[in-house]
Amino acid sequence: MTMSVADRFDVVVLGAGPGGAAVTHSLIRRGLSVALVDPRLGGPWSQTLGTWVDDLDPCDDAIVLKGLVRATWPTVRVVGEREHELRRSYMIFDNEALRSHLVGIGYRPIAERAVSVVDRVDADGYQRQVGLESGSSLAARIVVDAGGSSSGFLARQRHRTTGVQSAYGVLTRRAGLVPAGTFTLMDWSQSRSSKSAPTFLYGMDYGDGTTMVEETSLVERSPRSARELRELLHARLGVDASSDAIDFEDVHIEMGGAPPSPSTRVVGFGAAGGFIHPVTGYSVAASLRAAPRLAESIVTGISTGSSSDELTSRAWSTVWSPALLRTRALHDYGLAALGRLGAREIQVFFDAFFSLPEENWSSYLRIDTPPMSIARTMTRLFMTLPRSLRLKVASTNPTALLRLR
Repeated sequence: MTMSVADRFDVVVLGAGPGGAAVTHSLIRRGLSVALVDPRLGGPWSQTLGTWVDDLDPCDDAIVLKGLVRATWPTVRVVGEREHELRRSYMIFDNEALRSHLVGIGYRPIAERAVSVVDRVDADGYQRQVGLESGSSLAARIVVDAGGSSSGFLARQRHRTTGVQSAYGVLTRRAGLVPAGTFTLMDWSQSRSSKSAPTFLYGMDYGDGTTMVEETSLVERSPRSARELRELLHARLGVDASSDAIDFEDVHIEMGGAPPSPSTRVVGFGAAGGFIHPVTGYSVAASLRAAPRLAESIVTGISTGSSSDELTSRAWSTVWSPALLRTRALHDYGLAALGRLGAREIQVFFDAFFSLPEENWSSYLRIDTPPMSIARTMTRLFMTLPRSLRLKVASTNPTALLRLR
């Protein structure tokens, strides 16, 4: 596709994963012209994408999104030292249905790699220019980078990524690996003490004759190899589920990454924008909830004649307000505390966490919960922990909490 700088758009979105697709959808719904740039445009989303059903309520097309499912469960199973039945519905998306819904029609698809974003004001007031690998370029009022946590267009704040969540999963027709008809968010019951961080089972019976089982490390400094996680999964289940697998999943998610700096030329979104929850590794529902806020901000800015710099600044503060940056600091502290716990301690910790009222633990699992609510949950949890565990949590490096000021 040959283009010149005459190709102008209100917004250029970089990255066609769930985050980029979500914001593209919300922008198009509000009548803006959008170019979606990704060399893998149209490619499948291979990672399992799930969410608590009610976390979709603030999203655009929430009712439609709740129907784009591979499976839904009315309760969720969590196992520490004891088993918990959480009476809150959970769903796994049908990835192709979700992708098709979000990036259906109304945008300009560009299956190329973006190589630069520069300031260049043209006669019509377009102030951002996106250079493409082919040598052509696009002009835009504002650029949204949803290119993933390794994106090179975003200046990061100073604090480092805490670590990596690794998971190795197997989709199989073998029965009996998890209780029939259930979704298991985490099962720590067979976690083994070792020099490495403890791992848990994430598993589900889809109800169609297939089962997904996945061995997951919560967070570690370095990625865990698929081979090691496969061996741990085999030891946990007592069978090698991968011997007759339909499909595999090998996932590494950067945890605790900083939100992008407000001084950048582009607005970070999705995983690129620091949306990965520092404790859970989830980001898709957060992107779907944030997309309408970002789109409304851009629509308002364009309608009032804001410059690209003003649009970018407004958009950044919409997505990462001072309050939500404080929420991130509290979540980062929580992740640092979890990283210090051994296998049995982490079982006790999650027993206490999921014994809290649902309003407490459910709000903690969202990145866009007000910081005072997060602080209340953390305080309430701390007071329920055994004394030995309170001492360990209290001695966690407080660096993240310095960002609360």
